[in-house]
Amino acid sequence: KVYRFSVIILSVGVVCVAAWGASMIKQKFDPNLLLPLDTYLRRYLEIGEDLFPENGWDTQVYTGHIDSSQLHSIDKLYEGIHQLKKERVYIRNYDGFWDGLKEYAFDVKKYKSIDDFAHEDVFPMLLSDFLFSSDGGKYKKDFLFNGTLECGYPAPPITATKFKVNLKVLKGPSEHIPARRAIETIINSTAVSDVAFSHVKIYAAWETDEIIGFELMRNVGLALVVISIITLILLTDIKICSMAFACVLFTLTDIVGFLHFWHMTIDIISCVSIVLAIGLCVDYSVHVGHAYLIAPGNRLEKSISALETIGPAVFNGGFTTLLAVIVMAFSKSSVFLTFFKVFFLTVTFGLFHGLVFLPVVLSLAGPLGGPDEEGSESGGSGNSETTSATSSGPSTPPTSSSLPSVIGQGQQNMAYITEMEGKETESWRPRLIKVMSKKTGSMDLGPAP
Repeated sequence: KVYRFSVIILSVGVVCVAAWGASMIKQKFDPNLLLPLDTYLRRYLEIGEDLFPENGWDTQVYTGHIDSSQLHSIDKLYEGIHQLKKERVYIRNYDGFWDGLKEYAFDVKKYKSIDDFAHEDVFPMLLSDFLFSSDGGKYKKDFLFNGTLECGYPAPPITATKFKVNLKVLKGPSEHIPARRAIETIINSTAVSDVAFSHVKIYAAWETDEIIGFELMRNVGLALVVISIITLILLTDIKICSMAFACVLFTLTDIVGFLHFWHMTIDIISCVSIVLAIGLCVDYSVHVGHAYLIAPGNRLEKSISALETIGPAVFNGGFTTLLAVIVMAFSKSSVFLTFFKVFFLTVTFGLFHGLVFLPVVLSLAGPLGGPDEEGSESGGSGNSETTSATSSGPSTPPTSSSLPSVIGQGQQNMAYITEMEGKETESWRPRLIKVMSKKTGSMDLGPAP
């Protein structure tokens, strides 16, 4: 009793600690982690982040074709970005042609408002003069013209433009997802052109962060539903299936929680590994549960028998899985290290819940297969081997319709005992004779040796 109580307390305690860790695990995909630890590029990026912690990513805002009729939309776009900068939450700075062009138009060309130069015969010449001025020359690279830009001549039609927005250092999806959405909202609200968007290389990773949480929960949920249905079909016992399902949930919680303590985050690699871990850890519990179902005796005897029959095989399966992944612990690649950590935790907690926790629970509240086992359970372990004929009087003789099958079964059992005689020790025969007597009712199978 002390052992069983200690196992339950230990299991619940570990799950509680893991649940706390799982609630704090971060959802973040860092592309730099895909680089090996000892590469020059990895060290360069890490040193750059340490020495220049305020330098975030520089995103580019692109627009399609624009002309003089869209100048007010461009002004609205830049004003929105400027207001976002003043909030000092997501944007550190921005640099584009429009602010310089307005200053050039008002200060040098002496225009009073945007409407004064928002004409097809005025704006192209103003833009050309600005791009060939000392202040506007640096913005030539931000334009794509449908023709050649020449000094002293009106600018050709504008095919596309871009300008740079300097983002702050954004830590995780809780910051970079709202930052990107804020920029995209401003762009979409201005309708500056048919095509307008922002882009930077890190957006691919940010897209992953935006959907990976939902994808992980959905895939884990579907996997749990599938294993519940399959185990119920194969074991045909709701109580055993519920216990095995609880072991899978405990193992999954332990994996995610201790990944946080192991300085891991939820990203593409860990997400795939966690889903795969569900299929691995369910085996440890289901095999033990099935062995319990087919074992004779009371709850304690059935639990011990399950461990004796299938326990070594389950342990060997987990141990060989661990041997297969242990070599990845020495890798310098984040991909292999992630797989090692997830599968190491899967095997460790899967074997614990399958070979330690589940047998204890089965010995306390496991199902009993029939009235004979229920009687032995209520009568105590000392009466576990008493036959139903002894404990409750003579058994009801088999009916005429079932008699041939009973006789055939008894003959097969006796033939098997005779065949095994001399090959094994004699210690198992009394118990086997009594078990066979239960199955065949009051039929005489011969004297027990």
